[in-house]
Formats: sequence, structure tokens, C-alpha cells
Amino acid sequence: MDTIGARFSRPEPRRRARDFVAGLLAPLPVKNCWTIAEHAGDDGPGGMQDLIGRAVWDDAAVRADVREFVAARLGHPDGILVVDETGDLKKGVHTVGVQRQYSGTAVAQHQHRRWRAWHRWTTLVIAAHAFLAAATTLSTKSPDGLIAITVNELRRLFHALVIDPVRRVADVIAWSIYRRRHQNQANASHYARQALSEP
Repeated sequence: MDTIGARFSRPEPRRRARDFVAGLLAPLPVKNCWTIAEHAGDDGPGGMQDLIGRAVWDDAAVRADVREFVAARLGHPDGILVVDETGDLKKGVHTVGVQRQYSGTAVAQHQHRRWRAWHRWTTLVIAAHAFLAAATTLSTKSPDGLIAITVNELRRLFHALVIDPVRRVADVIAWSIYRRRHQNQANASHYARQALSEP
């Protein structure tokens, strides 16, 4: 976060960006603002949604910082850029506001509602991957009988040893209450709207 931290003028989005990247590095089965906020120990997804949708920060400057970071650590005179054009077509039919769109595999689990949120999400994904790729190059020697550390192994170690938050029982219960309250409100709203449209 030292590389991009200055791009967040206030401490709240800087902390949320750190927690967001930590969530992206975590072995969560699905990565979205809800699961990342829960992983961070927040009491709801609002802060993470605010980070990628409304908070004031310059995602272009963050990408430039990440590009500089990667070039300094991984750059080579004979290096080439490989662009991954694989992806899947998203056709949201069960989520309000999701339109047919293309998304690369690195961000395929994110439901894109707004360009700015998608762009910021992608920027933070790039930052997380850049950190892992650069960190694997710090040690070029491996003990006998071991291969060099891989990005996947470093991600597992980093999560287990550095960012894995200690869950308190109260956090788990608070999230259960939050999810059930939100689902109840959504359910009530759905049936109220349905009642208005029926003859």
C-alpha cells in the first residue's frame, strides 16, 4: 500500500483500499463487496461499495503508480507485455441494473453496475496481482529440494500469516444479522412492488 497509499487523500478510503486488496488476495469463494467487507470485519458492504463507487481517489494515478512499481521490479530490457483477452460474456438477468457486457477472467465474479466501479475494481485487482508478482521476485534462491515460490503459494502464505483476520464470534453474528435484515428488506420490497403490478 506504500506505492498507492498517497492517492487516497483521506485515511478512511486508504484503509478500505488496503482491506479491499487484502480481500482480493484472500481465498474467498466469491469476491464482491459483501464478502470482502465481511473478510475485513466491516459491519456491512457500504464502505467497500463507497470505495469503488463514490469515494474520492484517482484510479488513473493508482494504475500509473502500479505500472511504475511493476516496471521497477519486474522490468527487463527484453520484456514484453502480454494482454489476456480471455473472458466471459456476462448476462445479468437476476440482478437489477446489470447489462450484457464483457469482463476479463480476473474480474469475472464482479457484477458491473457502473463504469467507474468496474474500473476501480479492476484497478485494485491489478494492484493485488502486481504486489504478488513483484514479491515473488524478492528471493531468487530456494532451499534444496524446493521450487522457487510461486504467486499462488505466496498468496496462500501471505493470507495465512499476514492478513487473515481473527474472527470474533460477535463479527460472525453481526454479519448474519446484517445479511438477514437486508434480505428481509429486499423481500418485502419485492413483494410490495409485485402487489402494485398485479391486477
